Amino acid sequence: MPSGSAAPVRLREHLKRETDPQHRRLDLAFADVATSPQAYARFISMNHAAHEVLEPVVEAGAQRFPLLAPFTPMRGYLDEDRRALGLPLQTVTPSTFEEDDLFLTAIGILYVLEGSRLGARFIRHRIEQNSVHGFADRPPTRYLDATKGFFPRFDDRMTRFGSSLGDGNALILVTRAAQNAFTIFERAADEPHPQRNGLLAVGKPE
Repeated sequence: MPSGSAAPVRLREHLKRETDPQHRRLDLAFADVATSPQAYARFISMNHAAHEVLEPVVEAGAQRFPLLAPFTPMRGYLDEDRRALGLPLQTVTPSTFEEDDLFLTAIGILYVLEGSRLGARFIRHRIEQNSVHGFADRPPTRYLDATKGFFPRFDDRMTRFGSSLGDGNALILVTRAAQNAFTIFERAADEPHPQRNGLLAVGKPE
């Protein structure tokens, strides 16, 4: 783990700036997630595929570096939603990283995952508040429900992480990891989804 000899980095602000184009593209792609069954299904499929790749990296980091703990995985809840929607199992190719960079890689991934969970809480609220949201029935929301009770003190964690970075190279690696994590979400979002007559084709989930 890098030493904290350098001045603390305003990490959240830095990563927000460096990943803003990717974040905006995803926000635009899922602008109707609370009103469209198709968009919601794509949202669940994307998140499940991305979490399956990214969460194990953070879990491995949290086992070695106490600063990364606690970490609560969400991919099990996403898999329940995926199965309930009858969506096929989707996979994306993970980005590679050096084992020696696990701590820094996990920080970058955590920025993206914890930010996405905060966003999921807003989506849940929008679905609850929208009385004419286009769903015949309430969709499966195990993932969204799980994020409601999830409050990791995002700003505090990012501040601690920023204080732990020892040099400019460490910041570069964290930034690259966050950008790669967003790329994995984008790849998953680009995957085609089966449809029939404008409705999701219900298939046997894997």
